[in-house]
Amino acid sequence: MAKHKIVEVKLLNGREEVKDSAWATMGVLTDKRTPLTDETWEAMLIDTHSPVEEFRISVKALVHERVHTHLVRHKEIGKYVASWRPDKGAIVPNDGKRPLKITMNAKRMVEVFRDRLCGESWEDTISLFEDIRDRLWGLDSVLPCYLSPKCNWLGFCPTGKVCTKYLQERDFFIEAEKRMINRKNKMKG
Repeated sequence: MAKHKIVEVKLLNGREEVKDSAWATMGVLTDKRTPLTDETWEAMLIDTHSPVEEFRISVKALVHERVHTHLVRHKEIGKYVASWRPDKGAIVPNDGKRPLKITMNAKRMVEVFRDRLCGESWEDTISLFEDIRDRLWGLDSVLPCYLSPKCNWLGFCPTGKVCTKYLQERDFFIEAEKRMINRKNKMKG
């Protein structure tokens, strides 16, 4: 039996909203001529430039109770869960899965995924966030590259361990870092 079931991963606001907000920070209200390229989007994600908060997704899923508990700790994402209060007519499912809807922006996604993809997280939580990341590839070609465990961002495990998660994803993250460094060097020279 599956540990969770993703019902939907949906884009609420995309790169156009990010671009409009970025232009506004430079005193321009609209600029339909200039696209938000992958390179610029990647730079905004790395620098956590404030307009990335305009990129928003919604996820609907059926999750295990423990996964729900892990998500409660993240105050920066919107969470909507079914009540299990019998006085409100709730029916507790036999499989222990709860309906969940979360919304988060790109900046929060990077932060939350750093914690929830960590090898120290519960395996069902890791599995849910890996599946969400896999679904995001269909919505954006850059963002999923930056949804990786904290150790990949830091270059070491903050818990003092080296888990297989770090080793599996590190090579992919190094390639993203190289692209960013090359782009910054081109801008300088």
